Amino acid sequence: MLYPFKFNPIYKTRAWGGDAIQNDFLADAPDDKNIGEAWLLSGLEDDMTEVSNGFLEENCINELTEVYMGEIVGDKVYDKFGYEFPVLVKLIDAKERLSVQVHPNNEIAAKRHNAYGKSELWYVIDTTEEGLLYIGFKKGVTKENYLEALENGNIEELLNSIKIQKGDIYYIPAGTVHSIGAGVMIAEVQQTSDITYRIFDWNRKDSDREPRTLHTELALDAINFEWSEIKNLRVDNSLANTANLIDTNDYFKTSIIDIDGVMDLDYGKRDSFTILLCLEGEGEIEYDTDALDTINKGEILLIPSELEEMNLSGNMRLLEIHV
Repeated sequence: MLYPFKFNPIYKTRAWGGDAIQNDFLADAPDDKNIGEAWLLSGLEDDMTEVSNGFLEENCINELTEVYMGEIVGDKVYDKFGYEFPVLVKLIDAKERLSVQVHPNNEIAAKRHNAYGKSELWYVIDTTEEGLLYIGFKKGVTKENYLEALENGNIEELLNSIKIQKGDIYYIPAGTVHSIGAGVMIAEVQQTSDITYRIFDWNRKDSDREPRTLHTELALDAINFEWSEIKNLRVDNSLANTANLIDTNDYFKTSIIDIDGVMDLDYGKRDSFTILLCLEGEGEIEYDTDALDTINKGEILLIPSELEEMNLSGNMRLLEIHV
């Protein structure tokens, strides 16, 4: 019988990274002042997270999927994605502003990189009072405006900036120009892809004091210039012991689960793995009769498809993810 898997995070040092991940969220993170990302669950080649609990400890997620197939990810998911795990979950700690970037859609990514595109969802874990997200261009910005701004070096004036607070949630489809402001920590759910086109980096220099590489030409046909309203998908804590579904796209589905007490979960009709990321608090998960495990802030659990019923208890907020 399979069981809920925990994973060893993969830590990424970034020029814009800070120390919030290890100080505020993951106590076991390395003492590095520039950790910008913690990859909590990843099936990306060369960056596969390994199981940290149970008899399958030290196996990476794609190895498990190759052996157990639909028993872990669900038959429909395995038929579509094979043994490559289809979502990547990470924490991002932006001490400084991230570069302004865009990710290609599936079609462009497949043609150029033999990879998936990258649509993503952001949950704001923490932010300063001045915290901002940059998502899309302002209404009315055209391709011609963008090209002119590139030439004049004033891309920032075209960006749609959003004042945020803890608990805000935004979906960023592939093709949307975006960035994360300084002093913001988010949880990110995305397609399994690491294709990023950088279009502006606030005139930041690399370690050799040279301007950071931009991907201007590659980004041009990846950007979606058609304006659409940016919606905050925020779910306020109701402690109603119910999952509030955020049905975002064809790549992953997400919900917020607030628990104060006990909650029964039944995934028998889902035919998919389920990921539970603990955003706040702590609790326990009971499965397979008397089997019990804990989940604490910053931890992620992968519930195999074959585990259909379980019981959660505690006081916590979870981000639930499935395909």
